[in-house]
Amino acid sequence: MSFRQFAFKNVMRNKQSYSAYFLSSVFTVLIFFLYAVISFHPEINNEALPSTVNMGFVVAEFIIYFFAVFFVYYSMSTFVKNRSKEFGLLTILGITKGQLNRLVILENMMIGIGAIITGIAIGFLFSKLFLMIYSLVLALDAPISFYVPTNAIVLTISLFFILFLANSFLTLFSINKNRVLELLQGSRKPKKYPTYSWILSIMAFILIGFAYYLSFDANLRTIFFRMIPILLLVIPGTYFLFTQASIFIIRILQKRKSTYYKKTNMLTISDLSYKMKDNSSILTVVAIMTAITFTATGVLASFYFSKKDQAEQFYPDVFSISSDGSTMEQYEKEKENLNQNLMEESITFTNNEFQLLPVKISYLTDQSPTSIMSLTDFNIQAKHIGLKQLSLNEEEIFLISGSDVEGFFDFDESQVTLMTETESHTLNVKEVYDGKVINDYGLRTVVHDELYRSFNENMNPNELQRYYSVNFPNWERQEQLDIDLKQTITHPNFNSKIAGFYLLKNIFSEIFFIGFFISILFFISAGSILYFKLYNEIDRDLDHYKALSKIGLTISEMRNIASKQLAVLFFVPFLVATVHAIFAFIALQNMIPGSVWFVCTVTILSYLLIQFLYYLFILRLYVRKIQLVM
Repeated sequence: MSFRQFAFKNVMRNKQSYSAYFLSSVFTVLIFFLYAVISFHPEINNEALPSTVNMGFVVAEFIIYFFAVFFVYYSMSTFVKNRSKEFGLLTILGITKGQLNRLVILENMMIGIGAIITGIAIGFLFSKLFLMIYSLVLALDAPISFYVPTNAIVLTISLFFILFLANSFLTLFSINKNRVLELLQGSRKPKKYPTYSWILSIMAFILIGFAYYLSFDANLRTIFFRMIPILLLVIPGTYFLFTQASIFIIRILQKRKSTYYKKTNMLTISDLSYKMKDNSSILTVVAIMTAITFTATGVLASFYFSKKDQAEQFYPDVFSISSDGSTMEQYEKEKENLNQNLMEESITFTNNEFQLLPVKISYLTDQSPTSIMSLTDFNIQAKHIGLKQLSLNEEEIFLISGSDVEGFFDFDESQVTLMTETESHTLNVKEVYDGKVINDYGLRTVVHDELYRSFNENMNPNELQRYYSVNFPNWERQEQLDIDLKQTITHPNFNSKIAGFYLLKNIFSEIFFIGFFISILFFISAGSILYFKLYNEIDRDLDHYKALSKIGLTISEMRNIASKQLAVLFFVPFLVATVHAIFAFIALQNMIPGSVWFVCTVTILSYLLIQFLYYLFILRLYVRKIQLVM
């Protein structure tokens, strides 16, 4: 038998142990290759697609590769640690240091090259389908054509070959630094009785609870300042939750005699404390990665499916034209042009026109420009865009922030002063609306009709501002109308909700498409890390189950113990990640219009199904191993 054949047989003998790692590596190579196919596609850089598409996929490939470096290194380090007894025996039998190093490199490269070839082969077979899905998500007029992705193949092979080769050399350090006796002991070193700190256990809930508090009322104005503190609280909080609080909770269960001494619970719970302590770091990593996956997928999907709601928030009116006195002639012409185009398309529409008066608003030491509209004009406009009617007395005003996103405008003054060169009025702020009621940006102020007339009488006619808008149902289906109008209406202050909607659609479609597969990659990798960690401990657990069989436990009872312990290890991190994600979704709900909960619920349930399949697979392996040794 040659040295290469010996290395190959070693890989095949450990194929079940390597399976999750191999498949995860294949999926990583596959996604990287498919993104490279689009990045190098000759049609990406033409006028049909924006140049940002290419940049988006380049960034995505960097993220995938950066993640793959850590995933591959961690995975192989785990396998080497669990095969340390085998390496120790080979050392006693006379294998030299150089031969052992060569064996490890050959085995790692066999798996790595196999993953590269398999990933690229699958990617090549499905690249046409991938391009069709991409064209469908972005709603392109014609599908992106298929081509032979030579550059994508070369880039993928080169980068991942370097990755697996570098990882092979790095794993040698974990072998060479250990003595033969340590290698023979492997991972079967005596275990210490699991202990915990009640201070750190309580600290876990305090850290996570405070992070949840920061997430609960976060909005667009505060989330950027809170994001880093939330992460700095959640990560150590989750770590303490698994390393300390989990043992603390198990100790409480052990003190509840009615539960602890029921059937096989004593064996399940007592051994579970060791498993939680041994796997606490892994469970923390899995919980954090899973939470990131849930949050990323939920956020991307929510933005993708709420693009119409966001367009309506950014543009209350379907079309609008605004002007001051200097361009009034063009304003009137373009207004008639807009009406004529809509009638030619047989579109039934409602229109509205009103006048805005430019004044200055003063509160505390700040003085800012604003424009006032009468109460009557506001209520008419509110009816057009679906807002509630407003009532004011002569001493009250209603402020409209004019910002795109709720939560961005911060105003808590009870009185303001409106002024021009000839008059000023100090008024009470009845309410503040943090949003837009017209398509134009800027602070708006609604005043009583009498006060509006007072300002209007002393206003220079050239300073008056006019605003005209039209609205009609099913506006999102009129993309061609919007394109035609832009060719005939040249007014600089012409705004279109339809144009905004399709811009958001293109942006969110691209981000969703790119981020969706990266999120799945994170989740599969997290499950794989947990899978091969537990699988590599099966042989050690078999000694435990042999001892249990000698005291009279049946296969059914041992299966029950294994299923409960594995369920805790698989689904507790999932549960923790779900709770983390829920509070992230609460913050998200505060920042975008429409409900995010349906999309986020579907996201979590979909991942739950994948996690359940992982659980059934590893449980089946456990039970089969137990039956073979009994």
